[in-house]
Amino acid sequence: MPRRVDARIVAATNRSIEDEVRAARFRADLRFRLDVIRVTIPPLRERAEDVPWLAQRLWSDAAARLGTKATLSDELIGALARYDWPGNVRELQNAIASIAVHAPRRGRVQASMLPGHLAAAGASSVRGLEEARKEFERRLVRAALAHAAGRKGLAAAQLGITRQGLAKLLKRLAIVPPEPAADRGPEPESRADRQQ
Repeated sequence: MPRRVDARIVAATNRSIEDEVRAARFRADLRFRLDVIRVTIPPLRERAEDVPWLAQRLWSDAAARLGTKATLSDELIGALARYDWPGNVRELQNAIASIAVHAPRRGRVQASMLPGHLAAAGASSVRGLEEARKEFERRLVRAALAHAAGRKGLAAAQLGITRQGLAKLLKRLAIVPPEPAADRGPEPESRADRQQ
């Protein structure tokens, strides 16, 4: 006897489904069935401000499992925030677990406890003020574009600049913006655009 069920499917990918459909690696009809509510989560390298909170949260969990009373030093948290995290949150979680296993049971855990590849990346990431400013701007602009689902007018409004200003910034920072999400309607004008 047939039964009716109410099911929800949550699907995640780190690739552009539109590109995959165009390349015939993903079925277009399945894409339209899945693409009801889209949530874009920028990679961790574009959310450096989230790293300290995530690191502390992951450390609390790891410390509770191992029974350690040690805490993370500001130097170690800073080194974690400077790393690009190609493996995203899973890589951060594994790094914290590794530190927890090797760390002392009490006191402050110093940056010297970082796994080798993180320590090397942190040391090589010390740059001049100009390059650090550019990297900050890159992250800020990428975050605004991700939050606006690729819509440049909305991203410009969030940044408090005009669309032309955003275009110049994208060119100067060598950022290729993502394509806007489909079926979202026209882009709103930024406040600065409306005043012109």
